[in-house]
Amino acid sequence: ISADVIAKQKCWSLYALDLPRNLAWFVELPEGLDLAKSAFAYLDQHKEARRVLRISLDELEEVAQRCPLPEHVIFAFNTGRCGSTLVSHVLNCCPGVWCLSEPMAFPSLILKDYNSTPRFDYPREKLVKLIRSFTRLLFRPPAGAGHGVFAIKFHSQCLFHADLYREAFPDASFVFLYRDAIGWTKSVYQMVLKYGSKTQLTGEDKTSVWSVLSAAEDA
Repeated sequence: ISADVIAKQKCWSLYALDLPRNLAWFVELPEGLDLAKSAFAYLDQHKEARRVLRISLDELEEVAQRCPLPEHVIFAFNTGRCGSTLVSHVLNCCPGVWCLSEPMAFPSLILKDYNSTPRFDYPREKLVKLIRSFTRLLFRPPAGAGHGVFAIKFHSQCLFHADLYREAFPDASFVFLYRDAIGWTKSVYQMVLKYGSKTQLTGEDKTSVWSVLSAAEDA
């Protein structure tokens, strides 16, 4: 089907990227599904998808130009394990604000996967344009709800590239969420144990955990 359907029908939602093949993936969601109610948008996109549509990133930028921009944008960056999911729900309680929690397109723009190096094959200008396009395409609040402000709570890895978002939307509001070092460390420790990591992190285990937390930035 034509990529024009994305601009015409709000049920199509940007899901993730396939950068090696220069593709973007959209999912068709059930009519009336409000992703703002999701703890993590990407999980409900995966769970509720009825059909998928792939288009080139060049087409994506063209389609995005036919989608309206919100009146104002709020970018909520965080260190992870700091209550940012709760903050996203608080933002959704504010009149006129529609907030998504952790859409996958943004971190997949800079990562091959959670255990690999950052993907900066694209020139900076291209990355900034894609951030603008993603923001337009993901702003799909319920019709008639009067939402003019779009807030996005990112995966923690996006914090390392906040400068790209500043360049893409210099007039946006930027929120940075963090937690005291001891509380954060304990929470991360509990998380990595839950997913099967060793109690003492060395070598590849340490590198793997750091890659997840930092978008594979140097320690």
